Amino acid sequence: MPGRKYERKSGEDYRYGFQGQDKEKELWGGEASFFKYRISDNRLGRFFSVDPLSSKFPWNSSYAFSENRVIDGVELEGLEVYFKGANPRKGFKQFAGLASKDLRLSMGDDGSVEVTQMTMGPLRETDQKILEITTNKKIAIKVLCNNGIFANNSFIIGGQFLGSKKNISVTSGESRVYATQQVSVDQTEKLDRRTNSLPGTFILHEVSEAFEGAAITLFSSTCYSVGAAREEDPVAWKVYQQAHAAATPQPEVNIKYSVDEPQWTINVSSGSQKIQNVHIFIEYTDKKSRSRQEELGTADYDIVKNYLFQLDEGNKQNKSDNNGNNNP
Repeated sequence: MPGRKYERKSGEDYRYGFQGQDKEKELWGGEASFFKYRISDNRLGRFFSVDPLSSKFPWNSSYAFSENRVIDGVELEGLEVYFKGANPRKGFKQFAGLASKDLRLSMGDDGSVEVTQMTMGPLRETDQKILEITTNKKIAIKVLCNNGIFANNSFIIGGQFLGSKKNISVTSGESRVYATQQVSVDQTEKLDRRTNSLPGTFILHEVSEAFEGAAITLFSSTCYSVGAAREEDPVAWKVYQQAHAAATPQPEVNIKYSVDEPQWTINVSSGSQKIQNVHIFIEYTDKKSRSRQEELGTADYDIVKNYLFQLDEGNKQNKSDNNGNNNP
């Protein structure tokens, strides 16, 4: 506000240091940072204590900071999956709800997901996938949890793969991929219910889709960055298709749409403007085996045309599969 300013008191030290962590003034001349699980020696760019998960990653030094990327690297501290957006708590609740009692999941205030295996015995397939996604230190997934069906200039049913980017350490040569998945937590919850699926089935598919897309980027020798799946980007579209197919299964849902006739409005300052709405419907079978149809939402055609392209392509592929013309 005008006329207001902050003045630090004499002798008062700023409490935060490297990467926003608490500084320890009495250790190493104030060059120590307290992370969640261990202490960083900022003079050396190394941790003072061993990574608690070091046994799972023998190719990495147990003391290295962010795989030796001390300038631009960020120590994720278990942020292999983290929930952000307008409603991260709802997204995490759906994701964690699918896990059995053999796994214990929790989410920190920063959206980071922590998982603990509660048994030494074999895990069921779903638990094993959740554990793989949340503990893979070469892949970090940001899940943007939004309400409704419209977010970030996109119309989403369930979720949308927003791409991935690979960073390679100059010193160690190790790669890490950062992927982003946009999810409508209202729609994933509704799709679980309408298809009589276990709560969390659809959001696990979305998170695992991002994981599989990141894995494709990680192991590719030529692809270092993939954008959001759009028809004008053949590389991104191919990665999305492969990731979608490799993700955890979800029940088949019939999505239909109708397009209104365009209407024109005239504004003195901006001139004429076309308005053309698209209505998106879901077709499903209820618990009494009755066919139902429900409108999910309405949006402007120019905004959702990319999604309609994906929907049309999927319907063409399904029709081809039903006619026996699909490739083996």
